[in-house]
Amino acid sequence: MNDTSLIMIPVLASGAMLAAVAFLVWKFDQSGLGGTCPQCGYDLQGKISGGCPECGWNRSGTGSREDPS
Repeated sequence: MNDTSLIMIPVLASGAMLAAVAFLVWKFDQSGLGGTCPQCGYDLQGKISGGCPECGWNRSGTGSREDPS
């Protein structure tokens, strides 16, 4: 092995680990835990109505649609 190979192996391994961490952070952000509706992904940040205006998901835990009346 030459000197370049000895340097490239740890650099590539570090890059692969960094890419894996970045993917996990992105996946966590997309999972609906960051203030989005768990059913449709609609952004609920700043909404205090108790449900999703896009799909009707209800925050009360029943999973039923809210009564629109």
